[in-house]
Amino acid sequence: MSYTLEIRMQSHTIDCGLCGAPDDFNWGVPTTNGDVITTELANKLPWHETGNIAVCRKCFDRHESGELETFDRFYLHLEIGFERGGGI
Repeated sequence: MSYTLEIRMQSHTIDCGLCGAPDDFNWGVPTTNGDVITTELANKLPWHETGNIAVCRKCFDRHESGELETFDRFYLHLEIGFERGGGI
């Protein structure tokens, strides 16, 4: 009889980056400088300005519905850019 040893090097669960609840590693919300931003702003910013944090399904749904506080107001100048004095 042969046996198979399965070694899982990565965890498939996370602690939510916003509320700390354990959940599957399936969802994320966009960030810039560690601050949560809306998906709309993340799509307008250059790719090197944004990132993601892993969150639980509840926080993901809150972000999608607009219930979660975001910090877009601090990063609108990045969307405008700095050409000809824009964003100042």
